[in-house]
Amino acid sequence: MFQNVNPLSNKQSVSQSVSQSVSQSVSQSVSQSVSQSVSQSVSQSVSQSVSQSVSQSVSQSVSQSVSQSVSQSVSQSVSQSVSQSVSQSVSQSVSQSVSQSVSQSVSQSVSQSVSQSVSQSVSQSVSQSVSQSVSQSVSQSVSQ
Repeated sequence: MFQNVNPLSNKQSVSQSVSQSVSQSVSQSVSQSVSQSVSQSVSQSVSQSVSQSVSQSVSQSVSQSVSQSVSQSVSQSVSQSVSQSVSQSVSQSVSQSVSQSVSQSVSQSVSQSVSQSVSQSVSQSVSQSVSQSVSQSVSQSVSQ
């Protein structure tokens, strides 16, 4: 009993088997390559995006903080300097004004007081002297 072996059928079977094996191998290789490439690309893109976002956020935060700190420091320094300058200027101006006013007032008061005192003293002295002189003269004249 002889079996009828068909060589064409065997070739087709081997061909299909090789084709499937090669197809699977190529498919896996391509799939892994594409998967790795996409994964690396997405990873780099996300990393760069996150890095830029964090960098900008930190930079803005530090910039605002430094700006506010410098602004407050300069503002306080200028405010204190202006306040001290104005205070000293007003103090000197008021001091000079009061000093001049008091000096003039005291000077006028003393001048008037001395003038009146001298005037009264001279007037009384002259009056008494004249009165005595006239009295003596009249007395002598009457006596003679």
